[in-house]
Amino acid sequence: MGQTIGFCGLSGLSKPRASDRRKNRSSVPLCPPHCTLDCVSVKREKPIPVEQLSEDTRRLRDVLNREADLACVVVGAAFLDAALKTLLSEKLLKSSSVTEKLLDDRGGVLGTFSARADLAYCLGIVRKHHYNDLCVVMEIRNQFAHKHLQLAFDDAMVREKCDRLNEWKVLLHGEEDETTPELTPKQLTTKARNQFTLSVIFLSNWLPLTALELKHQHPLC
Repeated sequence: MGQTIGFCGLSGLSKPRASDRRKNRSSVPLCPPHCTLDCVSVKREKPIPVEQLSEDTRRLRDVLNREADLACVVVGAAFLDAALKTLLSEKLLKSSSVTEKLLDDRGGVLGTFSARADLAYCLGIVRKHHYNDLCVVMEIRNQFAHKHLQLAFDDAMVREKCDRLNEWKVLLHGEEDETTPELTPKQLTTKARNQFTLSVIFLSNWLPLTALELKHQHPLC
């Protein structure tokens, strides 16, 4: 059997054997639906076990506190996306290929951050204020991802979105945020990053805890 590459149009692509196709029957092809080639498939990535997710939260804090703004935003959003996937996997039918297909990152109906957040909110397993912050995190992630040049928290639009986050306000103990116009640009940038990182950290702790509750409620489903 010749060299096998899982992407359409690349030289050296060879047709997998029938036995290989049977093994990958539950897998997702790397090529688009309209492709006429019989490309190699890859297995769907399963949700991260909730216990591992809780452990990874500690490492997430290091990334959010130490890395550059771009890594902070991308990794923070990706963690919340993975946490939502785990949360929904505990709510939906377990050990089901249908659930795996829905949650699949490569084209599943629930394969995106936004779709997962929407369903979790509609099912009542994510509260409205959590949902609102998840949506803002998505907006910030998209703004960073679609910028043709590197973006940072000193951007005025990014700071405006960070001001809409609410999870970090638990540190105010119910008091109003007393932001004054005397803050320097550097202080405003630091505040925006702190608003983002704290909100992500609080959400990254809350989502696995909720998933654990669901797991204990429906251990045999």
